[in-house]
Amino acid sequence: MQQIDRLKRGPKSHIISTVDIITPNQYTLSSGVPLYAYKSEGIGAIRLEIVFEAGRLYETKRLVAQSCASLITEGSLKMTSSEISEAIDYEGAYLSSQGNSDFITLRLTCAKKSLKKVLPILKDIIVAPTFSEEELNIYKNRRKQRMTINLTKNDILSYRAITESLYGKDSVYGYNSTFEMLDDITSSDLKSHYNQNCTNDRAHIFLSGDYGNDDIKSIENLSLAFKNKKNLPSKYQATKTEKQTIQIKGRENQSSLKLALPLFNRNHKNYPGIYFLNTILGGYFGSRLMKNIREEKGYTYNIYSMLDTYKYDGSWIISCELDNEYVNDTLEQISCEFDKLKTEPLSNQELQMVKNYLLGNFMSTINGPFKAINPVKMQTLLGLESTFYNQLSQEILAFESDEIQSLAREYLNIDNFWKVIVGKA
Repeated sequence: MQQIDRLKRGPKSHIISTVDIITPNQYTLSSGVPLYAYKSEGIGAIRLEIVFEAGRLYETKRLVAQSCASLITEGSLKMTSSEISEAIDYEGAYLSSQGNSDFITLRLTCAKKSLKKVLPILKDIIVAPTFSEEELNIYKNRRKQRMTINLTKNDILSYRAITESLYGKDSVYGYNSTFEMLDDITSSDLKSHYNQNCTNDRAHIFLSGDYGNDDIKSIENLSLAFKNKKNLPSKYQATKTEKQTIQIKGRENQSSLKLALPLFNRNHKNYPGIYFLNTILGGYFGSRLMKNIREEKGYTYNIYSMLDTYKYDGSWIISCELDNEYVNDTLEQISCEFDKLKTEPLSNQELQMVKNYLLGNFMSTINGPFKAINPVKMQTLLGLESTFYNQLSQEILAFESDEIQSLAREYLNIDNFWKVIVGKA
C-alpha cells in the first residue's frame, strides 16, 4: 500500500535555482586550432566535431557553402564515397557533414577503441575531398527533387518569402535556393570554397566522451592536415529593407501565415528579455498564442513564435497554418495578445512556469556526455562571452513582470511586423 501511495505521489520536484555549466578543458594545438574537450570517463565512446566558419558569408557563388558541406565526405583521393561509408560502418562509427548559413561541420561519433582506426579516414577527407562531378550531379538531382516537393508546400513558400523580404533577396541570410543556382555550381567551385575557407584559422574542434591523452595527440596530428591560411576577415553587411505585406497563391486547402520583425543576434543586450517574452507569447505549448488561437478558437493545430538567430543577424517570427477564412481574425487575435502583454502584468504563476520551462529545457540540452559541451560550442562559434549561458540563466531567474511589459511595449506592435500569407488568392 505504501508503494502504491508513493507511485501516486510521484517523484519529488523542486524549483530550479541555478544551472551549472561545466568548463571544458581547452587546448591550442600546434596547428593553431583551438580544441575544447569535455571528458566523460567510462562511457567507451567519443564524439569529435570540427567546425569551420565557412558559410554563406564567404561564398563567391550562391549555394556553394551548403553544397560543399554536403559533399565533403563523399570521396577522397584514396577512397570513394562507398569505400568511406563501408570503412566507417565496419567500425560501428558514424560520420556526417552538415552546413548552415554560418558554418560547415564534420561530426564523427565512434567507440573509443575505434578512434585511431577512423581518424586516418577523416584525415584523408580533410586533406583532399574530391568533390567529384559524379557525386555533385547526384547531389544536384536529389536537391532538385526535394526542392520541387518543397515548393508546393505553403509553409516553405511563406518562410522563403518572409526571410527574403526581411534580410534582402541578395543577402547571405535572405537569398533562396533556385534550380539555376544549383545548375551553376561546378566541382571546381566546391574545391575552391573548401581550400579557401575550411582552414586552420577558421576552425574549431570540440571533443566529448571517453578520451585520453593519446587521443588528444591523434587529433592534434589530424589538425595539421587542415589548410594553413591566414584569411582576411569578412564583414557582414545588413541589407536595408522596407516592411512588406505579401500574399502568394499556393495550395488552397489552407493558408500559411507568417509575421516577422527584424531583430538582432544573441549578443544584443535585449536578447535575454526577448527570449523570455517570446516563450510567453508562442515559444512553448502553454503559450498565449496556443491557448487563444489553438485551444479557444480552434483556428489552427499549431501556432508558435521563435527567435530565428544567426551569427550576425536575427529576426522574430510568428507562424501558423489555418483555413483562409480565419486569417484576418487570427491577425486580430495576435494583436490582442500583444496588447495584453503590454498592459496586463504577468501573474506570478505564469512567470514561474516560464522560468521553470526555460531552465528545464536548457538543462535537457546539456544533459549527457555529448551534450555538456554545447554551451561552450555555441559561445565560441557565435562570438559570445564565455559567461553568456550562466548569465542568461541568472537573468531568466531574475525577470520580473514589469521588465517583460516594458519589452512588450517596445517590440510588440503588429504594424511593425512583416506579413506573408500563402494560400488561396
